[in-house]
Amino acid sequence: MKKLFFILTVLLGTSLSVEAAAFNRCAELKPQPRLSFYTSYGKLEYDFSKDQMGITKVGMSYGVIEKGIFANGLATGTVKWEVDVSSEGREGRNGEICAYPVEIKFYLGFADPKIYVSRDLRKGSCMYDLVLRHEQTHQQINVKALEYFIPLFEQALKKISQEIPAEPVGAMNRAALSRGSEKIAEAYSKRIEPLINVFKKELEIEQGKLDNASNYAFENSICR
Repeated sequence: MKKLFFILTVLLGTSLSVEAAAFNRCAELKPQPRLSFYTSYGKLEYDFSKDQMGITKVGMSYGVIEKGIFANGLATGTVKWEVDVSSEGREGRNGEICAYPVEIKFYLGFADPKIYVSRDLRKGSCMYDLVLRHEQTHQQINVKALEYFIPLFEQALKKISQEIPAEPVGAMNRAALSRGSEKIAEAYSKRIEPLINVFKKELEIEQGKLDNASNYAFENSICR
């Protein structure tokens, strides 16, 4: 993951253009919102109720098991992220009413992490323990990846917060300010989404170091 610092620099290199700012009579307010970061791995659950075919079907629904492959174990979880903006009304250039962001909340985490182990495996057997450890390692990789990426997203959000301007809304009322907050949140999300995609790709690469023919052969040899 060392290359991510370079990727971060490249992806954040696109700032708000001077030309675009010229048409935004709220841009000169130069927001300095509070930045709040939230993360959660979710509550890990275990499912021992499904047989090999049942687990395989779950894996195929997540797109992590290809047709023709059957699994005795599976680790699942979904990456979730969200940007929430709180704004207040302020006056910009030429009396323009602006939604001025006062707080940006960013969430990145996992939803519904779960480990499946086939009911066909005898509890306490070598293969049962092997499958269980394998899937637990997958979930540990998720945790470590999240811990690694959070500081990078904090760095990204700090830079982005210096570049996303206040939003013209035309009226000093709750509905207008709410729409302004939504537009600001959309601008943040557009800048952050490429980093989310990097996170998902790097997570896939790390998980692939566990799920490959060489490691499968090694694990299968343990219980022979």
